[in-house]
Amino acid sequence: MKKSNLLLNKQILLTLCAMPLLAANLAYADEAVAAADAKAPASPWTISTTFNLTSDYYARGASQSWHRPAVQGSIDIGHSSGFY
Repeated sequence: MKKSNLLLNKQILLTLCAMPLLAANLAYADEAVAAADAKAPASPWTISTTFNLTSDYYARGASQSWHRPAVQGSIDIGHSSGFY
């Protein structure tokens, strides 16, 4: 097996092992947010985030991450008036 393939396999294995740990933390974070929401008054602002791990990011048929794993994220902020 080539050295580059071996390194990629190790990265994939590490990512697969880390994902359950991240998912468990997110599950507990949801409970903490629910407990905090019960105490705090409702805010007119909403914030949502996304976090993605991709094996290779393609746009219009071309690799945008040099055929390596990529991390993507976004933050959306909105107001009850409709402003975002």
